[in-house]
Amino acid sequence: MANSTKKKPEGKKRSGKKQSFSARKLIFGVIIASILAVICAMGIYIVVIMSGFKILDQNLDKIETTSEATLILAQGEDKDAQPLRDR
Repeated sequence: MANSTKKKPEGKKRSGKKQSFSARKLIFGVIIASILAVICAMGIYIVVIMSGFKILDQNLDKIETTSEATLILAQGEDKDAQPLRDR
């Protein structure tokens, strides 16, 4: 009889430590996500502000600016509408 030894099939060997999820990785992930969110928010804010200025420049001639003061009218029971300062 032949002396036969059965070998186990070799699988993937893991090197050293088991990879685990740690609080340190979580904190770094949250910090990186926060920084990216702030950068994206600033970019969106700048785009909105610049497009607002562009729209304002296009419609500047349509805005009515009067140099007259607003006339406040007081209406009494026996009087018609008169300026408040003349009462």
